[in-house]
Amino acid sequence: MIPAWVGVWTLTAVLASNNATAPRLYTRGTRHIQSSGSGLTIVDDLVRIRGGVVHLEWTGTVDGRDYPVQGVEVYLTSAYRQIDEHTLELTQKVDGRVVVRARLVLSDDGKSITTTTTDGVTTATTVYSKRSR
Repeated sequence: MIPAWVGVWTLTAVLASNNATAPRLYTRGTRHIQSSGSGLTIVDDLVRIRGGVVHLEWTGTVDGRDYPVQGVEVYLTSAYRQIDEHTLELTQKVDGRVVVRARLVLSDDGKSITTTTTDGVTTATTVYSKRSR
């Protein structure tokens, strides 16, 4: 994994979805990406529109294989695959069934990650900005 992805990221934008009736899920969020041995740990802390808090933790290798996500009441897995030094592909599954696909793109200057996510019906884009040290 490329070191540029490692750091603390703040949700700065939730861009319009292709579905006008789709609800905006989060008002703010933080993503921590850390190296852990040969893999990564990604921790998301998100605040929903009505104030509920979501805390998700994933530890795995960027090899396209499913690794469990902690913090939800269902059996959720995430599989990350590196496309190039600036692009990751994510597939999330609930009980083995694909529910979300996403493409994460690290900006050329390494200061933002733009994620385009689809569940097959709705597509949404979020932008996270890297916190300075």
